[in-house]
Amino acid sequence: MFYLVYLLALLIVVWSLPTVIPIYLAFIYLVLRTIVRLALWIVDLFRFRFLRSDRWCYIHFDPVISQAKTTFSINIFTYQAIVLITLLILLLYILIARLWSTLHDIYAAKDPGTEPEQLRQIAEIGAKRCCRAIALNPNTPSDLLLQLGRRFPREVLNNPIFNLMLLEDPNLIETIPKPTLARLLLQSKISVGFIERSAALSDSTPEIATAIALHPKTPDEILHQLSNHSDPQVRKRAIRHLRDRLR
Repeated sequence: MFYLVYLLALLIVVWSLPTVIPIYLAFIYLVLRTIVRLALWIVDLFRFRFLRSDRWCYIHFDPVISQAKTTFSINIFTYQAIVLITLLILLLYILIARLWSTLHDIYAAKDPGTEPEQLRQIAEIGAKRCCRAIALNPNTPSDLLLQLGRRFPREVLNNPIFNLMLLEDPNLIETIPKPTLARLLLQSKISVGFIERSAALSDSTPEIATAIALHPKTPDEILHQLSNHSDPQVRKRAIRHLRDRLR
């Protein structure tokens, strides 16, 4: 968005030039006219009247300023039209280039053959569609996948590489960032085993405990444990969940 602000500022500055330049010329004219009159006053003071010419400043300055104003008045519309068309073409070019770059990044993010380092570079841009596609890409590095889980937990769970990561590393849940784990636990697709292994971290993280207390697959035993949690909000949600199951 910054380049749009820069273009707008440039448009305002360039657009106002034809209006400002005659003002500058008029100001210079007044300054020079004042200097000439001051010089003539000094000449009068020393009685060198033969050097005085009251019409000198009008003869030499007024036609120049008048002609400049007329020229700028005639060409102001043409000038501003050219500037506006040029800036619009430049803006259109930037938008098309940006769109093309985004489409290329989305295609690369969806391609399973894209190199992991390239996926990292695309994720650094932060485009939402690109990051969602990267979260579904099985070639995404594990650390990047866990980072994206906070924004796209459903896509991470649908990524086949995530289940392989859980099988390869039984302690993976302990290494998952806490905000990501809390978002994953709010998804209906999560397994009971994942909830049970995450319950060990619920004592130190109220966000995880709250997500477990709200999940419909949470076993009653874990809900009873959460009903004695140190956080009052966690206790409240766990007790309410148990009451809803008894109805």
